[in-house]
This record gives sequence, C-alpha cells and structure tokens, in this order.
Amino acid sequence: MDRRSVHYFELETDRTVDLLDDACFDALYEAGCDDALIGHYRLDFAREAESLEAALSSAKADAESVAGVRIVAAKIGADDIDFTPSPDGPAVLNAPASAESRAVAI
Repeated sequence: MDRRSVHYFELETDRTVDLLDDACFDALYEAGCDDALIGHYRLDFAREAESLEAALSSAKADAESVAGVRIVAAKIGADDIDFTPSPDGPAVLNAPASAESRAVAI
C-alpha cells in the first residue's frame, strides 16, 4: 500500500543566485523542482513523498544539484527550520519543538 502524501513547504536559498534567471529556472525544472513555485530566492513546494523528512530531503537535493544553489532554511507553516551543517557528517534538519517534523540527517 502506497502511503505517499503531498507535503507543502518553502525552501530558502542563501541569495547568491537569482532562481528566476532563465538558465537557473530551467535547470531547477530539469532537476526535479517542477513541483515548486519558484521565486527569486525561494521555492514553494507541494512535494509528494512518504514523509515530510523525505519530501524536504529530496527537494533540497534536487535544488542543490543546480550550480550555485544552496538551501539554507525551510519553512513549514509557521515554523522555521534551519539546515545546520554537522561537523561529523551530513547536515541535520533542526526543527523547533513545535514543528511537525523531527531532526533528520539530510
């Protein structure tokens, strides 16, 4: 049984690249971000996945596969989430206690 559902969230970049630049916009679409509304420095996703963590992780990976794009934060509803690099391994999704997600390695 498929337990996938649609998760809605926003990813914010470090603002070094304008995502609405034609080449960047096209590259994001080709990289799999065709389920996002793209702004100058953010992507608003409606991503289908088995969990929120999977949706965030795959969206971040797709966006960052485009040259120059670096995701620094996510917003889910009213909760801000920060992608903090871990000195011992992959970045960790650090959510406030009120967020619907748990910390997850990405």
